[in-house]
Order: sequence, then C-alpha cells, then structure tokens
Amino acid sequence: MAALSVASKQHRGTDCVTQLLGHLPSPVPDRWVILWFSDVANELVVARYGPTEIRRTGAGFSAQTRVKGEREQALTTALCRLRQFLRRNYRSGIQLRLCRPLVQSEEAPGRWLVRIGLSGQDGDILSPASRGGRVTVQPVASETVAVVRLSGRATPSSVERGTATILNSIATTPWKAAGKPMVRLQAPGSILALAGHFEIAIPVAERQAGALHQAKGSEARPLT
Repeated sequence: MAALSVASKQHRGTDCVTQLLGHLPSPVPDRWVILWFSDVANELVVARYGPTEIRRTGAGFSAQTRVKGEREQALTTALCRLRQFLRRNYRSGIQLRLCRPLVQSEEAPGRWLVRIGLSGQDGDILSPASRGGRVTVQPVASETVAVVRLSGRATPSSVERGTATILNSIATTPWKAAGKPMVRLQAPGSILALAGHFEIAIPVAERQAGALHQAKGSEARPLT
C-alpha cells in the first residue's frame, strides 16, 4: 500500500471528511464514497469547439492502480482498492484529500490504469513514499486535453462515439490528438442509474501552422 509523506499542517474540514471515509459502512458503494467525498480539480478551459472543450489540467499527485479485465469490472475493482487505500492511510494517521476526476484509461487490451488526484496546499503533499501494495502515489504532469460529456454509462460503443465527436470537433482547429481516449467521472450524480454521465478526454497538442492550413484545405475539398 502506498502513502504520502505529509506535513503536520492540516486543512480545516479535512479531518472530519477523512474520518467519515474511514468509518463508512461497507454497504455504501465504493463509487459513492470516492466521488462524493472528493474535491473538484481546477481545470482551465482554453477553447470550445461545438460540444468539445479544450482544457488544461494542473500538475500534482494521483493515487493510481492497474487492473485487468472488462472495463466495468476493472473500474469496480479499482474503486474498491482506492477505498481500502483511504481507510488504511486513515488508520495510519495520514490525512488524504481526493480530487476528481476519476480517470480510467486502457493501457493494453484488458489492462486499465485508474487514477484520481490528491490535492494539497502549502506543501502539504511532500513526496510519494511507497509501502508496497496495489495502489501507488505518482506525480502527474500538467496536460492539455479535449473533453466531451456524454450521458449514460461508459461502454465500448459510447467511448467510440465520444472519441469520434472529439476528433471531428478539432479536425480543423489548432489542436490535434496526441494520445488515447480516457474515461473521466466527475460529479457524484454521474453514477446515478437513470441520470448518469461521463466524460471522454483525449490528450491534444498544438498543430504547426502548415499542418493546420492543410487540415482546413482537406476539410473544404469537395467529395468526388
């Protein structure tokens, strides 16, 4: 199990939330525990193209785990591990604050990386200190992503649809795809059975001027 080296200074309200996470009974679903009792990351919206937003995320740390299996089952397993991670750190006297979104990405067929941010201020988070286990704390670099929000639950077909929407939206813009699509869960309401929603995000990079002109010309060329 991984933990953090944490400064003695604590945030107001952090103790009570962490204690609540440590004492919530097992019947409370892991999805509710992780998403409801977490902060929201500040992401800068750089541009909008139809339903797609270009956002810049901040650097920091994340708690992450790798899981094998189908998408939904892998997410369920990862959420269980993250809840255990919080509980064990609480019992060790380490106060952690989660920071949405919860991100799931496919590293290889049937192999998933699931991570959620860890927020801190004034140097509260000093460095990752591994204790072994299936959840580790890793630094995360700032990145620029194209994001679209979809209703329902993430399935292979809905992920493909969201990916196509993003690629079509940015086809003639200063941005190009620079990575694989990721599924992101934000607000606690995203896990409701009838009103669920999720985000698809793709890392993007700026095009060179010549490439942008070529992309616009290709878009404008009539079909034959």
